[in-house]
Amino acid sequence: ELVKKLSVIEKELFDTGVIRSKKILADYVEWTVCQLLKISLVKNKIQEGYDATKNGKTYQIKYRTDNEQGNSGFDHITPTKFDYLLCVFVNPKDYSIVSIYKVPHNIVIKYCNNMKNTISFRWKKETRNNPKIIKKPSGFKASET
Repeated sequence: ELVKKLSVIEKELFDTGVIRSKKILADYVEWTVCQLLKISLVKNKIQEGYDATKNGKTYQIKYRTDNEQGNSGFDHITPTKFDYLLCVFVNPKDYSIVSIYKVPHNIVIKYCNNMKNTISFRWKKETRNNPKIIKKPSGFKASET
C-alpha cells in the first residue's frame, strides 16, 4: 500500500517538474535550491558538470543530510565545468533545506581530493570558515518557494 502511494507521489512530482529522474531527493534538492535562489535548472538532466545557470554563471548543486559542522565530502564533483558549487545541507527528518553555501570554483579546487572513483570536495572546519564561501540564509522550507 505504501509503495503504491509512493508511486503516485513520484509520478506527480515528475509531472510537475520537481523531479526529473529516479533520484528523487537529489532532484528535489536541486529544484528547491533553484526556486530559493532564483537560478535556472539546465534543461538536460544529464548535463555533465553543472545543474543550473544564472546570468552566464554555472552552478553544481550537491547535498548532504548530515550536520554542516561535521567533516564530510561532496562527491562526484566535476570541478572543470562550473563557476560555483552550491553545498546544501538537508534535514533528514523532513527534507527541509537547512543551509546553502556558495563556494567559488577556486576554493573547490583547493579543497578537492581525488578518491578511488570520484573527486570529492572536503567539507571541514577550514573549508566552512573560508571567508570566500558565502552562506545563504538558513531555515528554508520547500513550502516557502
